Amino acid sequence: MLYALMHAQDPQTGKPLDEERVIDEIDTLIIGTSTFPSLLSFIRYSPLQDTQELCKARDEIDTVIGPDDPLTQAHFARLLHCDAILKESIHLSAAAPRFNIESLPSETGPVMLAAANTKIP
Repeated sequence: MLYALMHAQDPQTGKPLDEERVIDEIDTLIIGTSTFPSLLSFIRYSPLQDTQELCKARDEIDTVIGPDDPLTQAHFARLLHCDAILKESIHLSAAAPRFNIESLPSETGPVMLAAANTKIP
């Protein structure tokens, strides 16, 4: 991944990514690999707090997909209650922070991440 970022070329200009852009992409990659599993955990945790909501979701899945049928793309548009759980989980989950973490370049010390007391040696 790092090799691809460092040697990639902008399709419109043909120029390689500058160092700042590569660092931004690495930050995004690191953040993305931790937020998505957190979101999935929250989506699983959230309905378990309300058994009525969990039952509604299970009934909807059984009705739309059926007990033995494979899930297909066509089912998603009909899973309205499950879609509402997903959207509410995104809204409430810590996996959707209200700030962006960016690296603060340093020539001599560790890379510091803005908005956090985190160091990358």
